[in-house]
Amino acid sequence: MITIVAAMSKNRVIDQRGVAPWWLPADRRHFRGIVEEQTVLFGFKTYQAVKAYYEKKGKKMPYRRVLVHSKYPGFIDDDVLTVHSIDDVMEMASDVFVCGGGAMYRLFLPYADFLELTYVDTIAEGDATFPEINPDEFEETHRIHRDADAENKYAMDFVTYRRKP
Repeated sequence: MITIVAAMSKNRVIDQRGVAPWWLPADRRHFRGIVEEQTVLFGFKTYQAVKAYYEKKGKKMPYRRVLVHSKYPGFIDDDVLTVHSIDDVMEMASDVFVCGGGAMYRLFLPYADFLELTYVDTIAEGDATFPEINPDEFEETHRIHRDADAENKYAMDFVTYRRKP
């Protein structure tokens, strides 16, 4: 089973130079609740950003197993398993949570069973976007709205989609 996990602005922006263009603790807690102790997949650049974030905090990444999709044949990191194709991913894990970036979302969307998306109520500038979701392929199964507050500058909706049969 493939689940895509992402947060995007109203104009589908997910990233600005390697980081989300917002800081929303509620979304971070939501994300962690979905992927903690799971097998996650990152693209190479996203992995580098996530690894740097945890190293800066002096913490270990909270995932059971980390797969990194890399087009660089020589990429080796002792903390992860390197994959080069969708087949590689499916051989290594029956359940995987695709966590970015934009290229990984575009590559895995046609194979995704579920989407766990956070819609952030803002227009953002950025250099990576989430692909369009075809309503003929996915149906919304759950939605929770969260208003902006002192900790979270923007309102957001946590939305689950399931691939239609």
